[in-house]
Amino acid sequence: MDKIISYLIINAIMIFLTAQGSVLLSAKQHVKRYENVGLNCSSDTIPIGKTANLEVNGKSFTAITLLSTGECFSSFLRNQCTPDVCACSSRGLWYSHRYEVVQHVGSINITCSMILKGHGSSSDSVQVNVIDFTGPTLSTDPELPFQAGIKAAFICMADTLSTNIQFIWECLGNNKTMSEKAGLLNSTKYSSVIMNDINMHHDGNICRCCINVDGITAKSEISVSIIRTPIIQSTEIVTCNSSAVNLSCIIKTGLPSYGFNLWTHSVNGIPIRTLNGSMYGMESILEVETCSYQEAGEYTCNAWIKHGETSLVVNKNISLEVNASPVIISMAVFPGRKTTLSASIFSSTEIIPVWQQLNETIVNSTDLMQTLDRRKIRISVYNKSIECDGYIANLSISSSLNVGYVLFIRNAFGETTLLFDTDELITQDLDSTVSFDLQVLVFSIVALGIFIFTASGAVILSKGTKHPNVIHIIGPHERCPSIPIYHSAPASGNTPNVYDLPNPGYLEVIDDDSSCTSTNHYAEID
Repeated sequence: MDKIISYLIINAIMIFLTAQGSVLLSAKQHVKRYENVGLNCSSDTIPIGKTANLEVNGKSFTAITLLSTGECFSSFLRNQCTPDVCACSSRGLWYSHRYEVVQHVGSINITCSMILKGHGSSSDSVQVNVIDFTGPTLSTDPELPFQAGIKAAFICMADTLSTNIQFIWECLGNNKTMSEKAGLLNSTKYSSVIMNDINMHHDGNICRCCINVDGITAKSEISVSIIRTPIIQSTEIVTCNSSAVNLSCIIKTGLPSYGFNLWTHSVNGIPIRTLNGSMYGMESILEVETCSYQEAGEYTCNAWIKHGETSLVVNKNISLEVNASPVIISMAVFPGRKTTLSASIFSSTEIIPVWQQLNETIVNSTDLMQTLDRRKIRISVYNKSIECDGYIANLSISSSLNVGYVLFIRNAFGETTLLFDTDELITQDLDSTVSFDLQVLVFSIVALGIFIFTASGAVILSKGTKHPNVIHIIGPHERCPSIPIYHSAPASGNTPNVYDLPNPGYLEVIDDDSSCTSTNHYAEID
């Protein structure tokens, strides 16, 4: 009996609800611009004509009709519905249609109406809020792939006019929810940054950034890739004594793609040359065939690995120290009042110079002075001029040069001998002395000849001071003759010379020697 009563009550309720003839419209409350929103309209009663009408902001959008063939027809498409655009139920109780939101921001009012038998037109409406944003975009600093052991930044960016935005992180165990505005005032850009310590076990993990803008969610994700930094093993310092030596380095990596580039030889940070090494599996070996000062320096082993499209180059330096006797870089002789014998020397260790002359060790004196200075010198290493620490050994000689000057230079690894050839300098000095003595002799002979010639002339002149037929001219103010006049021939006889009008102030010729009594050095003309 109770079951019958319950059945009657439920049946009455169903009849009552059916008599109401209600229409129900459902859609998402928040959508993104250019996003498709699904509209679902249903009724508890089959509408007349099996048609549902949809309006957007008061304007007709489409009418969906269930055809007698069981197909759905859309007036918006002007054709039968396709599953991705619209659909209807087999009885005609519900209808759905896709709507593309083109409105920038704001809200959209959507209404679904049906004509129900016994109730007339019945409708339902919803309001959809349009939110305009782009993103999110996810990036990293540094870029992928990462090297294990670094700290990396993950950056999530979004652009929206809304102020209600949240970032939800799921990244390498770092789960956070945050909001942070980036850029200038009134900027529409938002960002969120998280930091992570990168380890090898992170390789292949997913880092995801989700944003929620006014209830609309979007996400971006990246796969974390870790590049395994190779380890290069080698001896940091290698010593070369007299024979060839091998330099080697071994690469340790879990990646299958690896190799070695050329070795680099440098001195004091200056690249000198590149050399080919021999590769044996994961080892590169460089053979240094000689052990001279030009081989010393830093040798760089260059290895590479490849992970996908990314290549990583790593290197390791090996210092090659050459233990050798001193090297004479240059020698010079500077002649002068003090002759200087000089030598520039390169040695990796301290040196002791010893000067000898004729197998006897030279000690400092007033005539011989030896010095040793440590200074920068330039050496040639495979045709490249390199400045390095060196020595300058000098011997200053104040006395005359001799033969057989020898410089012995010793260090911890050996001795080097340098012989100075002074024979040419001594010959030059002797030639200079002979030339000087000859010049002095010639000058003396010439001077003596000039003296003898001058003296002889003076004697001849003194013997001819008294001559006959010399006429003396006497001025008007003179008491004795002072100016002799020589004639090429004496006057014949004793012919007087008389002038008609002798004028005072002029010289007068007088033949009579009685007018003046004076001693002179000239002979009178008779």
